[in-house]
Amino acid sequence: MEDPAWERELERRIRVYEQMEAAGDWPGRLGSIDYFAMAALTVVFTLGPWIWVH
Repeated sequence: MEDPAWERELERRIRVYEQMEAAGDWPGRLGSIDYFAMAALTVVFTLGPWIWVH
């Protein structure tokens, strides 16, 4: 049994994703600064405590 309301909702979602992809605008997309900050925090949180105790 097919639900026409659900099919319309799926079509709407597909259109939204296609529009976002065409515009190149993905909310929450990480940039190079974000990756650099994560790498720096990883180094600080792993080496920091080791240096602190030695």
